[in-house]
Amino acid sequence: MNQFIKDIQQKIEPLRQRLLNHELYSQMQSIEELEVFMEHHVFAVWDFMALAKALQNQLTCVQSPWIPVGNGKVRRFINEIILEEESDINSEGVYMSHFEMYLESMQSIGANTSKIELLIRYIETGKHYSEILQNMRLQPSIREFLVFTLGITEDGDLPSIAGAFTFGREDLIPLMFTQIINQISQQHPEKLETFKYYLQRHIELDGDSHGPLSMLMLEEICGNDLHKWNSVEIAAIQALEKRITLWDGILAALPQRV
Repeated sequence: MNQFIKDIQQKIEPLRQRLLNHELYSQMQSIEELEVFMEHHVFAVWDFMALAKALQNQLTCVQSPWIPVGNGKVRRFINEIILEEESDINSEGVYMSHFEMYLESMQSIGANTSKIELLIRYIETGKHYSEILQNMRLQPSIREFLVFTLGITEDGDLPSIAGAFTFGREDLIPLMFTQIINQISQQHPEKLETFKYYLQRHIELDGDSHGPLSMLMLEEICGNDLHKWNSVEIAAIQALEKRITLWDGILAALPQRV
């Protein structure tokens, strides 16, 4: 790992620790609280694909007639990400995206999917995301999170998109969260199997391939260009700050215990 990445990791470590040790995790002790979490978090699962697709658009050729674009190693990496995120195999052997797996998980536990499904329907009409988000009744923390991500995919340079993608990943969900899910599933074993499988797939992919490969992607994109690495750092910090805001919003929305 090169020194640029080490410096960024050192700079963002306090933000990562705030996320990994967020009070939200200790407050989720029931399936009702998990429903609230998923109804918010699903937007982060969806907009992760926006970042992935923005990278694919810039790092590969996605039009016809085809031409070779950029570095072959980077093309391979982002295409692997898209393959696994957009068409993985669920627990029953059916090909689907991780987003669709997440929706299945929400439906299994009885979480409300109406808002994220409404967002997808609006996107399908071709309306600009800013108009959609303005008209949807979303919690401010969700709207702020989406505005940042979708804004950076539309207006950000390639290092900024790669920085938000690499350092705002789902590896920010700690092992403690998986332990909480296991505890809740003891009370509702039939409802959480799909979600546990989703989490397991993310842990496997982030640790075994996606995490390390994303660092190689940054090195290929930025080289020794200080300006590009600065863009990566700024985007990484912003992505983590927006995730903290999202987590704060979920915590505030949890049912109040008497």
